[in-house]
Amino acid sequence: MIHNKKLLTFVGTGGVGKTSLSLVVAIQAAKMGRRVAAITVDPSRRLSSLLGLQASENQSKSVRWSSVEKPVDVFYIEPSEVFQGFVQENMKAEFFEKIQNNGIYRQVSQNLRETHNFAALYKTEKIISSGQYDFVVLDTPPCHQVVDFFESPARLQRFFSATVVSDKKGWLSWVQEKGMQVAEKFLKTMVGDDFVSEMDHFFRLVGDVKSQIDQTSQGFISQMQSSDTSLQLVFPPARDKIQDALFLNKEISDNKFKVDSFVLNRAFPVGLDFSEEVALPEDGREKNLYDYYRVQKQRSEEILKDFRSKQVNSDAQFVRLPELHQPMETLEDVLSFSEKVNAHWEVL
Repeated sequence: MIHNKKLLTFVGTGGVGKTSLSLVVAIQAAKMGRRVAAITVDPSRRLSSLLGLQASENQSKSVRWSSVEKPVDVFYIEPSEVFQGFVQENMKAEFFEKIQNNGIYRQVSQNLRETHNFAALYKTEKIISSGQYDFVVLDTPPCHQVVDFFESPARLQRFFSATVVSDKKGWLSWVQEKGMQVAEKFLKTMVGDDFVSEMDHFFRLVGDVKSQIDQTSQGFISQMQSSDTSLQLVFPPARDKIQDALFLNKEISDNKFKVDSFVLNRAFPVGLDFSEEVALPEDGREKNLYDYYRVQKQRSEEILKDFRSKQVNSDAQFVRLPELHQPMETLEDVLSFSEKVNAHWEVL
């Protein structure tokens, strides 16, 4: 595992194990005595309940284990709430009070994908710059297009830099050109002068936050491109997920970032001894199971070899992890899972 960095970021599509691996790495770093923050945007209900997480931008849950030297501070980000805090922090009080009643602002803060992604970047930047932690793990939102995540500040900056349009048709055309996913149903219900008035009012009020969006964007990009940051791309051995990972890697590279580790997660079953000293079963159910495990493990090696030949980062690590069955009922179960993953963290 990589613990000599300041920021470790996990990316990948939904359901590949990013959140679990983020917590695993955070626990292992805490065992080494590092002051750790783990940031998650979309944890499972069971994990949220187990860790005692609440969706609040102002709170974290300090999770402790008796055998781990330092606690792990886990932050569960609720994007619209974090974005609301960002706007309030960077807008004059009288303007913030007015903008909360603006229908366009409410839709943007609650439904615009760019504001949700920006909130995660903004919160991460704040936690890093606070100086309270020397190791931060970021579990990014599930996404098929990493560009949506990493380019969200720039897109939001362009959105907030609109030129005032004189009619509803012009605004709707502008929104479509920007590719912004404001709630269409809401936009279509606003008519004529009311719509134009709301849009005009919104853009006159948000002027104070445009420069801060740009500043936050540049700060995060600099952090992501620094030698203190490591980007981990997680994917399972399913064919569609492999294609997703190749696509995500290209997008990351096109955006001037670099994946340090490709993690093939849940690559093969674990539980049988493949060492040469062990006598091989000759027939029956045990032999069938042994052959199946062996084939799956060989397939995982072939997947990584093929992936290595197609990706562009010649100095990247290729990590293989097995399918680990671990009940998650207590915090000790979480710790046990972390130990198992750490023990099986195999760099090929």
